[in-house]
Amino acid sequence: MPEGAWPILTYAGKWETGSPDDLGSVPVCPASIPQKLADKLGRVAEAAWRVMQGKGYGRVDLRLDDQGRVWILEVNPNPDLNDDAGLSRMARVAGWDYAELVRRIAEVALREAQGAKAARELLAPARRPRATRTA
Repeated sequence: MPEGAWPILTYAGKWETGSPDDLGSVPVCPASIPQKLADKLGRVAEAAWRVMQGKGYGRVDLRLDDQGRVWILEVNPNPDLNDDAGLSRMARVAGWDYAELVRRIAEVALREAQGAKAARELLAPARRPRATRTA
C-alpha cells in the first residue's frame, strides 16, 4: 500500500489500473498465516456460505482484527471471474488452472439441476491448500 495509507483495498486499488493504490496492493495467495488461523478462516467462510444458502461458486470476504476476531465483510455469490481475479488465484492454489475453474463452474450449474449431491462432489478440490508457514 502507498505510505500512510490504510491497509485496505480501495476502489482505486481494485479498479483503477496504474493508480498508486493499484500499484501498491500486491495480492498474496495463499496468505502467509499460521495453518490454525487458515483453518479457522476456512470454517468461518464455509459457515457463512451455508447460512446464506450459497450455491455453485462464490467468495466470502473476511477481515481479522487486532484481537484475532474474524469479521465477515460480504458473501459474494458472483465474484469477478477474470483469469487474474481473486477467485482465479484461489483456484490456482487449489491446483486448478483457469479452464478447469470455468469447466467446474459450468458442470456444477448443470449438475445442480440433476441433484445437489453431484454438484457438491464436483466442487470439492482434490486437495485443500495449506497456508504458508510463518514464524
